[in-house]
Amino acid sequence: MQFKFTKFAAAFIASGIISLPLVAHASIESLNDFLEADAPFKKDFSLAGHDASIQFYGILDIGYEHGDHALPINDNLPQGLYSANRQNATYTSSQSTWFSGGLSQNRVGIKADTGLFDLGETNVKAVLNLETGFNPLGFELYNGAKSLVQNSGGSSSSQPLANQSISNESSQNGNFFNRAANAGLSFGEYGTATFGLQTNPLKDIFLAYDPVQADNFSALGQSGTWGGSGGVSENQRLQNSLKYTNSWALPSLPFEGAKATATGIYQWGNAINLDYGNSYGLSAGLESNKFGVQVAYYSATDAISATTSSTAGDIAYRAYNTQAGLIALRFNPVPELKISGGWEQFTRSAASDAALQNSSSTNHPSAYGSLWGYSVGAGAAGFTPGDTQEFNVLFLGAGYDFSAQFPKLTGLKLQAGYYDFISETPSTKHAISTAKQNSGRIGTWSAVLDYQINKRFDVYAAATNSHFTGPYYSGYDTNQTVIGTGVRFKF
Repeated sequence: MQFKFTKFAAAFIASGIISLPLVAHASIESLNDFLEADAPFKKDFSLAGHDASIQFYGILDIGYEHGDHALPINDNLPQGLYSANRQNATYTSSQSTWFSGGLSQNRVGIKADTGLFDLGETNVKAVLNLETGFNPLGFELYNGAKSLVQNSGGSSSSQPLANQSISNESSQNGNFFNRAANAGLSFGEYGTATFGLQTNPLKDIFLAYDPVQADNFSALGQSGTWGGSGGVSENQRLQNSLKYTNSWALPSLPFEGAKATATGIYQWGNAINLDYGNSYGLSAGLESNKFGVQVAYYSATDAISATTSSTAGDIAYRAYNTQAGLIALRFNPVPELKISGGWEQFTRSAASDAALQNSSSTNHPSAYGSLWGYSVGAGAAGFTPGDTQEFNVLFLGAGYDFSAQFPKLTGLKLQAGYYDFISETPSTKHAISTAKQNSGRIGTWSAVLDYQINKRFDVYAAATNSHFTGPYYSGYDTNQTVIGTGVRFKF
């Protein structure tokens, strides 16, 4: 079931956020306590004789930015001007606009846990996480599918520019709990198993190893395809998935804080339902205070990749099999300096099920008549058996915390990174008639200066520039630059 996020719902959430400090006044002795608390809206209590807790949390992140070549922003998307993504049309005008999600996508959520029973020396707990992503400026749930439908109805050359805005596929497509909705069991030192909607292990690694921790200004933050889906944005978050995570301290190793980590995930179906496809992923790593390394593999069958349709009011899609591998490295020569980077490679090939391959008569697959409540219409042709394409993503950067060497600058951090996205020439050409599957390259520089006032508020300034080359970007602006500033509130 899909919930509509009305302005009434937005007002309800906003009023809840505003009133929470008043409600929690009895447990927060002073404003300073609220500003410095790790979890100001977490309540510990006893449930049927077991320790339990519930936490309400969220992030509001709003700013103002300028882009030299960009379509207007779309309130249905998590970020603003998407400088690292090619737009649907050549648009030479600049944009100066309010945006949301500069450092972090806006969200509200609930986490809860309660003890159930003891298994030997282990206390088994039930855990729950529900999370909603929304745009506080447009009062919209994050909904990539809606942004595509709004831009359907013609090619970028035939549709008037005045009718276009930024559009992207996404793993968040209008469901109320669009970021997380999962529950499971925690077995203490033996790990945690959860079922529902949860992040791809690739995304988990990027969240920790991306040198620029800014969703709107990092290329990995802007692109779900690059940044944690293994090749299809919709797979950045996996519904109907079972996920296991664990970590083990390694005191025998001569590294301070050494621990091993492991994650496994299996998804039944794809981003739409259980009728087609499946996916699975594995990751393992070694972490310590000085360094870290993570490796991961992810494979998906019959994955859905949504796009605009040539029919107004419709959505189109392609289906792929994807495989992805990732290695990420971190080095902290001193505590205040973090250097991180990595290499991801993924491939797309034709979907396994014939019903998900394009029909020559309608130019769209027959498997689904609608996606996320929108009718499926004609779109660009996808892959047929024998077609494959390889993509490589390389990234490197560093972050520096001024606090240790410059006490008067406590709270000030600088992050900078470079991202290189390379789409190789497809292995066969007979069924690939659209430039969307031709080769190309994007090189992106990003930098963010962030000042953390306290645990609740920080302010930031950021800049990013992307350079586009190759057939895929022929006829489009070769450079896109975005600068912006904003404020983030976390609770």
